[in-house]
Amino acid sequence: MPFILLLLGVGIGVYALYKFLRRSTREEAQKMLLSLAIGISVLLALVMIIAGKYPIAAILAVILIPLISKLYKLLTPSK
Repeated sequence: MPFILLLLGVGIGVYALYKFLRRSTREEAQKMLLSLAIGISVLLALVMIIAGKYPIAAILAVILIPLISKLYKLLTPSK
């Protein structure tokens, strides 16, 4: 039963993301996908730390540094 609820939640999330991407501009879609990638990477790093897989969590942390800097550059208004 929990797997059915998980699949239902993932399906609803994917559908909502699809609807958003169809109606958004290119810049909004890029920001959303970058934010989604960072969020999933952070979640995976936390799961790996809890599971005791420290090398994998360290690799994910190294991957996150450029993504976070790119997101910061995208979200800050340029002068």
